[in-house]
Amino acid sequence: MERFGLPDHTAARFEMPAPALRGLVGSYHVFDSKKEWRDGVKPWLLPSWPAIRFILAPDAIALTIGSRRYDPMPVAALYGNASRAMQMTTHGGVTIGVDLTPLGWSRLFDARANDYRDRVVPLDTLLPAGWVACALDRLRASDRSTQVKAILDDLLLAIVRPPGRDDDQIV
Repeated sequence: MERFGLPDHTAARFEMPAPALRGLVGSYHVFDSKKEWRDGVKPWLLPSWPAIRFILAPDAIALTIGSRRYDPMPVAALYGNASRAMQMTTHGGVTIGVDLTPLGWSRLFDARANDYRDRVVPLDTLLPAGWVACALDRLRASDRSTQVKAILDDLLLAIVRPPGRDDDQIV
């Protein structure tokens, strides 16, 4: 972990999605830290493409984007495109993420990405509640490490729409 400059008692895991999801999903990530070492830490997240996040931490996480504050964050959340840095308040535990590309957005959601810029919304406002509940159940039951990639691949492959007529233009 020294290569990433992470503090003690913190772990990060990055995985590439299944080949069928490449170009839609940039990567998967799992961040884990012990509460006693990370309680109340306020890291900054850089502007980014949209992302799905599953917060499996026992304590709530808060996020501030400009004048908007999300406290507590939804346990299953969609972060829209971020045009500015975001400050997060964490208390340790596991967070799992799916970094989406613009093409991934178009193949997963039936919503305009611009409507979600610099916003966070509960994931079940854009995806079926049953899918979100299943995702949370499976991720909570996992080892929260090496099993995560296969779970996310399986879940996303089940809902991704087939290629559309605008895919080339989006890319």
